[in-house]
Amino acid sequence: MFEKLADLIIATLHLFKFWTVVDVYQRGVRLRFGKHVGGVLEPGLHLQWPFRVDDIWTVDVVPYPTVLDKQGITTTDGKSVTARFGCTWYVEDPVKYLLELENGEQSILDMLHGAGGERLRRMSRDEIFDPGSTEKLLRAVRTRAKELGIAVDRVYFVDLVEAPIVSLMLDHWTPNTGRNESK
Repeated sequence: MFEKLADLIIATLHLFKFWTVVDVYQRGVRLRFGKHVGGVLEPGLHLQWPFRVDDIWTVDVVPYPTVLDKQGITTTDGKSVTARFGCTWYVEDPVKYLLELENGEQSILDMLHGAGGERLRRMSRDEIFDPGSTEKLLRAVRTRAKELGIAVDRVYFVDLVEAPIVSLMLDHWTPNTGRNESK
């Protein structure tokens, strides 16, 4: 009972909040009645209208190292390659990232996976295994990343092997219920 009363008091006090602090590793945007006003909010104290007239959304702009899932790829010369790459990215345009993307981080991971795989599929086996192949991959990923308001610093292979791509599919499966179905 006391905890619910404390939650109610805290929520009510939050309505009267007339400031927000944007930390040094963040940038923010101001929404007034749901519409973006002003530019990017830099680190520091920012005044805002209370009663949720203003909402200030923030995003971390520090680099994120990310390792993506493995991808089975058939190269232009018909070779099967399994690749897993990682990259380091950061939010470059907080307005675009916060206001134009739904579930920003997942959208970025999907874009990196798609753009990277698409670029690798347009390369031969020898081009992929060439030490300079990450530069081609980086250029392809950077182009797509800019559309989402992010920048990619680096791309690197975590795993890269020439191996056949095996896809297991069950044609028909009957669950074992523990009962003897034969009569």
